[in-house]
Amino acid sequence: MSYELIVKRPEIFKAAVSIKGTMNLKIWNNPSLARTVPILQISGGLDRIVPVDGLTNLYGGWGGAPKTLDIIVFWAELNEYNLHENSEQDQTKITKYINSKSNNEV
Repeated sequence: MSYELIVKRPEIFKAAVSIKGTMNLKIWNNPSLARTVPILQISGGLDRIVPVDGLTNLYGGWGGAPKTLDIIVFWAELNEYNLHENSEQDQTKITKYINSKSNNEV
């Protein structure tokens, strides 16, 4: 829902946080609607409801969903990132894409 709100109401929402969420294919297939905004995505690698590898079936009317990494790269490229950082501790992986001019982070 966070991605849908940020795309449909950018005049209200200036950033988005998605916890175990995804973008539905209706929004995904209309990328021209999206604007540059900071994004935080939190996902669990073992989540079977919203798997990081995406949803390919249309069960329940959700319309499928892209892979989490594809979503992150989409927003990073939209924000024209020029810095990329990776860190890992225990079983937690953090990847940041940063635009050093706007300070938008994905």
